[in-house]
Amino acid sequence: MTSGEPYYVIDKVYLAFLDSAVTWCEKLELYIMIDNHTFDPDVSTTPEIEEVLTKVWVQTADYFKNRSQFVLYEILNEPHGISTTDWGAIQGRVINAIREKDKKHTIVVGGSGYNSYTELKNLPIYYDQNLLYTFHFYDPFIFTHQGASWSNPSLVPLANVPFPYDALRMPVCPQSLKGTWIETRLSAYSSEGSVSSVRQLIDNAISFRDSRKVNLFCGEFGVYNINSPAADRTYWYEIVRKYFEQNDIPWTIWNYQEGFGLFNKDTYELFDHDLNIPLLRALGLNAPPQNPFSITPDPQGFMIYSDYTGQLISDASGGAGIIDFYSSDLPNNGIYCLSWDSFRQYHALTFDFKPDRDLSLLESNDYAIDFMVRGNHPEISFEVRFVDNVSGLPEDKPWRMSKMVDKTMVPWDRKWHNVHIPFSEMKESGSWFDNAWYNPAGKFDWSAVDRFQISIERTGTFMQNIWFDNISITDKDTARVMEIGTLGVNDRNFPGSLQAKAWPNPAESQCMLILQ
Repeated sequence: MTSGEPYYVIDKVYLAFLDSAVTWCEKLELYIMIDNHTFDPDVSTTPEIEEVLTKVWVQTADYFKNRSQFVLYEILNEPHGISTTDWGAIQGRVINAIREKDKKHTIVVGGSGYNSYTELKNLPIYYDQNLLYTFHFYDPFIFTHQGASWSNPSLVPLANVPFPYDALRMPVCPQSLKGTWIETRLSAYSSEGSVSSVRQLIDNAISFRDSRKVNLFCGEFGVYNINSPAADRTYWYEIVRKYFEQNDIPWTIWNYQEGFGLFNKDTYELFDHDLNIPLLRALGLNAPPQNPFSITPDPQGFMIYSDYTGQLISDASGGAGIIDFYSSDLPNNGIYCLSWDSFRQYHALTFDFKPDRDLSLLESNDYAIDFMVRGNHPEISFEVRFVDNVSGLPEDKPWRMSKMVDKTMVPWDRKWHNVHIPFSEMKESGSWFDNAWYNPAGKFDWSAVDRFQISIERTGTFMQNIWFDNISITDKDTARVMEIGTLGVNDRNFPGSLQAKAWPNPAESQCMLILQ
């Protein structure tokens, strides 16, 4: 989210999003921690991180120094692979750098070992009086992380470890985990998997707080829901949360959605439908009424992309070339447009509807897919298509409803043009499923649309660039070209210093320069 070495200039788009989040929280009087969460759990924190942290935090503190007391700074999430002595010295120098710009806001600090509660005591004494000390709590680990693929060794085979310990419900150690530390912890679980043991571990953090007379905060705690028994998971949260509150420890859980989140498993995680009510109550939170969710026909059109992806729509375009959803390359209107280059045949921009959309009513009422597009090469062509959901029946496939866009529809003169494609002009174009192609069978289902795609179906994409703006589903063919300029190289917005990568490298008769 910066320009990289040597200056690490914070990206303006990132800063704009962060600024919006801060503004929303201030209006709602919610505390917001700006938390540097950029770490790779497989790579140790090294002393070289000091240069990055210092430069990033000086810019951040200078930008937010005049904001309200609801803003806090957390220097680095879960430093690890470095001693707390070494990390603590780095952290102290970053504190001093922040204070050169901002003497007002609270700074959140923690120890190494992934913000371990046992490492707090190894931190140096900081004389700054406006610090909040954080620790993370995920013990006993074989209970909170059973099913986790990212641990070493993988805990995917481990399931149904109870909490608290129950001899009658204990699983046997999976064969793949025998001889590892997991087997050792399972053998010791009769003592480690107790309520009293959990409280004793938290006491490490409480003792640190009381001895140093500092402010303490649990920045993360939680249980992965994939393989843990649901009732035991809920009970663990209740035990831990109550002990925190009995000891005046503020807390946040990790996280809101997904495996450690507040929602029931295997749902769309919608606030009005899918909240895990027993878990909310265990956390002492309000449990709003929940209604069964069902997909109903969309009564009107909606925006898929305009400056940002639309509500309940996510980008699922992984590995499809260089995609910039926030390009300032002369957008047709608004702040941004979507730019796409370095794509190849079968690459696709994918807008995933979560949950799926029922477009059957819109299809019967003559709606269309409408967008602004601009290109730089006369042979540009792509397919726009809707892809329906797989019902689970053996004969069902993700069928496509498509339309090809090429030079017969758009002149590709580096200027914006409007494309309006009624649903009635789209044709079913088959399905790619389980590494096999299926010809059209008249089975596309407008009532269960999973995603919208813009796909490169033909070869010959060398040096082609495409820009999109205002992608919408509408019954009005009234879109206007508002930016009438012709995009030139000098109009491209390249972040930071201009660099180039050549592909293929080494080149023979020709090569592609990828500007970054």
